[in-house]
Amino acid sequence: MDSSIPRSDVVFMPRLALLVWVVTLLIQLTIVITTPKGISWDPSYGLLAAQQQLIGMSPDIFTLVEADPANITQLVATPVSYWAPAYQAIPFAFRFAGLDWGMALNLTLATALVAGAVGWFLYFARVSSSCEIACWLSALLALTRFRWTMALTYDGGDQFIWAASPWVLIFAATALRFAQERENAGAAWIYSTLAGATGASLFALKYSGVFVAIGSAHA
Repeated sequence: MDSSIPRSDVVFMPRLALLVWVVTLLIQLTIVITTPKGISWDPSYGLLAAQQQLIGMSPDIFTLVEADPANITQLVATPVSYWAPAYQAIPFAFRFAGLDWGMALNLTLATALVAGAVGWFLYFARVSSSCEIACWLSALLALTRFRWTMALTYDGGDQFIWAASPWVLIFAATALRFAQERENAGAAWIYSTLAGATGASLFALKYSGVFVAIGSAHA
């Protein structure tokens, strides 16, 4: 370390980045938990199907009952298959637990926010081998428009992929590191299994998540 740099400045910089990251995260988390959410176009179909299931109109949360275009006096059941099942399945889990839809969406986004924020911080720390760089990158990520939009609007898959992707990358990188050490073959197998399982689950979160899974497998 350059002795010409005061030690107080060396300590101050990562603390400042950490402070920016934590304060921004807490503000966003407060907004997520306490404010009503807008619902974007994509998840609206699945959430409507889930509500229909709750009132007994639909057989399950993946089937939407609508008026038959050929005869609007009749109803027709249509699978909600254009979007990944997690769009409605994850909020429905909170709704099924007894919460109203508003709080179910708030907790869904809060979970995604915390999981993604922590995951990306750990990923940045791993690839940079520097807590200071990880703090600054996490702070910058926390200030992006996507993160603030995430605090106000439920978009479904995009938010789930953002939250899950760093963990897939972390598991894959850890498995690769242990695979290079013969004495840690067991740990390599465990992390490879975790990477494979979480990577495969990305498809259920958002169909395009398969590209993240493929990328991590070939990393």
